[in-house]
Amino acid sequence: NRCSDMGIIWGRVNKNLMSIEYLDKMRTLCEENDIEFVLMKAPILYPIWHDEYEEQVAAYAEKYGLLYINFYDHLEEMGIDWNTDTYDAGLHLNVYGAEKLSKYLGRVLSEECSVPDRRSEDAIASKWAVKVEKYMNRKTDIKLSLLIKRAEWLMYQAGLKPVQLMRMTKITGFHIFLSI
Repeated sequence: NRCSDMGIIWGRVNKNLMSIEYLDKMRTLCEENDIEFVLMKAPILYPIWHDEYEEQVAAYAEKYGLLYINFYDHLEEMGIDWNTDTYDAGLHLNVYGAEKLSKYLGRVLSEECSVPDRRSEDAIASKWAVKVEKYMNRKTDIKLSLLIKRAEWLMYQAGLKPVQLMRMTKITGFHIFLSI
């Protein structure tokens, strides 16, 4: 059994030992190509991340000398607020939470893995600028969608019924038509 040194707990947590097999395959592939393999656990409130899971992943990382980041342990450092940084009460980060996690991860990779910031290099800068512009446009669309959802909720709470709620693209606002 390839996981015998991981203990019985792994077998209880994951009846199908395929995950450890594929984790090993990814780690080996990274080693063969001189790529640092980093394990991370996203910050979520549910499903529950049991202590047994944490112990197993930490033990695997220690066994192979891998960096392991449990982002749940760094919520305060990242500034994650479950009310504003998730769109489903703690299962998935929204764009704001993802930005906070990305900035934190970037700092960790820079400090722990010596990953350089190459965004200003000539070969990358123009491509980076295009991607940032697309991202910012998408972020604006997401903000408008969130505003519309909040407006719909407030109208519902006030007993108002929206006849039509339109989001106008490429503008900074939206129109709400009410039936009173």
